[in-house]
Amino acid sequence: MNQCQRCGANNEPTSRFCVACGAPLARSQPAPAEVAQRQSNTAPPPAPPPSSNLAFAETAAPPTREEFEAQRAAVQAAAAALRAQVPPPQYPPGTPMVAYTPGVQPATAAMPGVAQDPEAVPEGAPRMLAGFIVSYDPNPLGRFWPIYQGRSRVGRERSGPDTDIELDHPTASARHALIYAAACPGRLKIEDSGSTNGTLLNGARLSPGIRYDLKDGDRVRFGLLSTIIKIV
Repeated sequence: MNQCQRCGANNEPTSRFCVACGAPLARSQPAPAEVAQRQSNTAPPPAPPPSSNLAFAETAAPPTREEFEAQRAAVQAAAAALRAQVPPPQYPPGTPMVAYTPGVQPATAAMPGVAQDPEAVPEGAPRMLAGFIVSYDPNPLGRFWPIYQGRSRVGRERSGPDTDIELDHPTASARHALIYAAACPGRLKIEDSGSTNGTLLNGARLSPGIRYDLKDGDRVRFGLLSTIIKIV
């Protein structure tokens, strides 16, 4: 019991004021068992014993330069052994090899923004539009033939399955000309294939077997068929 120091009345141990006179009561001291119970409830859990790795990291000295170089050499040797076990990649015959410079992306055919030589576009390059052949002769409403990246054979319509651009005109030869094209940005070259009625570029007759650069708006005549070259 908690006895009031003012009036002597007995109060409950947990009372803070006397029930008889209202005077504040002194807090009674908890029993030793109660103190032990409170300490066991509020004490933090014991810390786990340090692992061997943590103890080593806290106590071990940093490696010397000689030890570091030896470890790096061992890692490099292991990496070289792993690379030797991997077979080199196999490429189909005729695949162009591009020199690689660290930090520089190699230019490939059909890379946007990189000017390509139309003659250097490899077989199997993506089918990308590079330009058009446009003609208003004899149809005043006009007609056009798309020019795709790579090499295109120009010939008379229904002259063979290997003709890429078929011209519906009687003066065009079966194998009239070749057009070499690169896309993004567009670049074109033309070569007369020894046609019967010839190929004219801006009024000048082309020598067979020689490739000539084409510019946007050039006028090309296949036999008597007049056309305009548009580059995209």
